[in-house]
Amino acid sequence: MIPQPPLRIFLALALCAPAGCGLEDPSPGIDGVDESETTSPVELVTPNYTILSTAEQVTTRRAGMAAEGLFEAYTEFFDDFSTPEAAPALRIRLYASRSEFLAHSRSRPWAEAYYVDGVCHAYVDSSKPNPHHWLMHEAVHQLNRELTGYAKEQWINEGLATYFGSSRFVGGRLEPGVPDLDTYPLWWLKRWELAGDWASDVQSQRVIPLRTLITGQGGPGMDAAVNAYYLGWWSLTHFLLHYDEGKYAAGYHHLIRHGGTLAEFERLIGPVEQVEAEWYAHFQTLVAMGRDTTH
Repeated sequence: MIPQPPLRIFLALALCAPAGCGLEDPSPGIDGVDESETTSPVELVTPNYTILSTAEQVTTRRAGMAAEGLFEAYTEFFDDFSTPEAAPALRIRLYASRSEFLAHSRSRPWAEAYYVDGVCHAYVDSSKPNPHHWLMHEAVHQLNRELTGYAKEQWINEGLATYFGSSRFVGGRLEPGVPDLDTYPLWWLKRWELAGDWASDVQSQRVIPLRTLITGQGGPGMDAAVNAYYLGWWSLTHFLLHYDEGKYAAGYHHLIRHGGTLAEFERLIGPVEQVEAEWYAHFQTLVAMGRDTTH
């Protein structure tokens, strides 16, 4: 069937005057995005995003607020980065349901969201405690690539995506570094058995060695230990930013901007074996936190 052109609405947020809200003329939509659904997509414009959505309007608005909360937190994190005034809007394609998302997915069958060709594709399940974390994860990849150009190495790129995507979102604001245990991969923490012995935990693939996380070499395959890799990238990022009152934060920020090779890691952070022991202790603390149901 020939798709109907999307309606266009604007999200107010705190940055938009009430007079700017309402319906406008039909828009051609986002280039390169398949619009062949039975429901006419709606285009939601926020200060920094264009969202093409077949989800309910309230769901789309909330997703827009979450994306803007991420954008604010991300740009505050890189406080020395100046956002271009004429930067093009970042693009999101939001689906009405998981089944619709999967029907149009260009990613792996198990993917819950993905970023490709400049567009974040995701769905929102409003019945979940944190319905936006998959979208937030991919939106960080988008910001890394399209806004700052930082975090080119996988361990940094995935680390930042899990760090921001798994942080608590309260009152329209993202709280980077405050873990939300209802997000992936953090929901695994309450079931993540650690022996407390480095060699045993590496052998059982509960921990990925630091050298492997950084270089991508010498460890188990991703398919065999995907959750261990994502918990490793997340916990390493949390460690580098927050351990010992931010002891390694300045060095980590340099790695984000200028390249995170193993040699640069050891130059700016320290010898792998020494840092690995500190990070492992930090990871054990995070796992213990995940088991504490009061959090």
